[in-house]
Amino acid sequence: MGTSIDLAKLVGTASAPVALIIASSISLGTLSGKYAAMFSAVRPLFAEYRDPAIDERRRRIISEQLPIYGRRLRMLMQATLSLGCSVTFFIFTVLLTSVSVVMPTWLSWKLLTAFSMFAGLVSLGFAMILELRENHHAKAALAFDFDEFPELHAPPADRHVAAPANAR
Repeated sequence: MGTSIDLAKLVGTASAPVALIIASSISLGTLSGKYAAMFSAVRPLFAEYRDPAIDERRRRIISEQLPIYGRRLRMLMQATLSLGCSVTFFIFTVLLTSVSVVMPTWLSWKLLTAFSMFAGLVSLGFAMILELRENHHAKAALAFDFDEFPELHAPPADRHVAAPANAR
């Protein structure tokens, strides 16, 4: 077989995609946990909405909340799918990088490697945009809860709240 493999070069070129695999996998776990928690929070809302005994005001609030949660859950599902694709592309990048180091004269392997890395980065970026949008929509969901209980509204940030007398 006459071709010598530069192991240091192989490890060096594969280390960046491996780091991206690790980081993307951690993000994927975080998003999956966020999705599971939100799905668990929505199920009781559906049960409460179906209950004929709830008052009309509460039914209206829930009917306005559920579409927001639905949108947020869909964004998290899309972000999770995109991150899963990203991890897959980064795994392919590591494999193709290995082949490119073993067969350095084959241009097609290098092009496939570059495409796989680029696709992984695009998928990663798309997932992060979706997660940022989902976080933005969280404001609207919280607004319903605070509107239902106005006494829980936080004071404006520029207004200082005096400490209780017994705390001084």
